[in-house]
Amino acid sequence: MMRAHETSELRSWASPGDALKLLEITHACISCTTEAEFRDVISRVGELVSFDHMVAVSARLEAGGVVASQRMNVSYPEEFCREYLARDYFRLDPVMRDALTTCRAQYCSETMEGRPKEIMSLCADFGLREGYNLGSTSPAPGGGGTMLAFKGPSMRHDRRSVDTLEFVAPHLHLACSRVLRGEDAAATQGTVSSREREVLQWLQQGKSSWEVSVILAISESTVNFHVTNIKRKLGATNRPQALAIAERLGLLR
Repeated sequence: MMRAHETSELRSWASPGDALKLLEITHACISCTTEAEFRDVISRVGELVSFDHMVAVSARLEAGGVVASQRMNVSYPEEFCREYLARDYFRLDPVMRDALTTCRAQYCSETMEGRPKEIMSLCADFGLREGYNLGSTSPAPGGGGTMLAFKGPSMRHDRRSVDTLEFVAPHLHLACSRVLRGEDAAATQGTVSSREREVLQWLQQGKSSWEVSVILAISESTVNFHVTNIKRKLGATNRPQALAIAERLGLLR
């Protein structure tokens, strides 16, 4: 989720057209269920941030470093992906660890300090010296994460690129997780309690936590507890996203 000051920075450069594109990307991520749809979402991101290559990898952080599993290669050189994984560079690359730990965009260049030379050499061989790596994780404990890499000579190292990528990263994470792991809508519905559905339905009508507490005759802290559980179960980062996911899964009907 973006912090308040980051949202302000985003608004400082985002035109009405840019804001509309960001909204379209957010909604497209919510409904994304196939690799073709994910590729379409990435092409929309490319209308705001210039890049040449992109790959998404499901990953998790362990004591020894980042462990990667499935990947969705949008436009990365496939030979690079095979070499990087075969050499277990995910565990060795500090950029990957920092990106998944901080969930902030990490800019990479050939002059970057602290990155193993062999990794920089491999990136240089495939024209992947410049660009951003960033991670996003599920709010639920042990929910895993997604590593997103946007690289290429056309990438710009500026605030606009950082703000845009950090804004869309949580949404891309949910879309990528859904496509790679498959989302069982029926199972998700079964984990949301009847009381949580009631809370969702009132939130959909624009009610605040305090208003919901009055309607349901429970404390406001209990409402917020239900909201936290709802976001965790649906893998959402905020209330609007939780409502959008719940609508798509049929929880509000």
